[in-house]
Amino acid sequence: MKISTTFEHLSQVRKNIIAQLDKHSSKIETIPNGHSNSLLWNAAHNVVTLQLLAYKLSGLPMNISDDMVNLYKKGTKASEINNIDVSELKSLLISTATQLKTDYESGLFKNYSPYTTSFGVTLSSIEDVISFNSIHESVHLGYMMAMSKNI
Repeated sequence: MKISTTFEHLSQVRKNIIAQLDKHSSKIETIPNGHSNSLLWNAAHNVVTLQLLAYKLSGLPMNISDDMVNLYKKGTKASEINNIDVSELKSLLISTATQLKTDYESGLFKNYSPYTTSFGVTLSSIEDVISFNSIHESVHLGYMMAMSKNI
């Protein structure tokens, strides 16, 4: 698969996440029975995870705040989070995906510190990150779709 196709997939997954936030806007902070996080947490977690995997592990500055990272990184829970502006989150879902594509195409990612994910996948390059991210974000979109039936 061409990397340009993977960026198209990222854009579509992010649009689908925004659609879930819009469709259930009054209940995005609800944690449905059987789930450990909210729609909002899953959306913000995707933004944070891609920033950590792509930028931090490449030794580059992230395009989000450290506060956001600390609230939505792996291992955090929705009950621990403070409110995030939903408009800002939706904007970040689009802008960070666009920025990643721009930065990748400009050759910004020169170094990468290998990382093994909780899925058991070892990421050794930015291309590995971009490819793996489609899996990660789709899993969380699936969680959001399942949650939406219970809120």
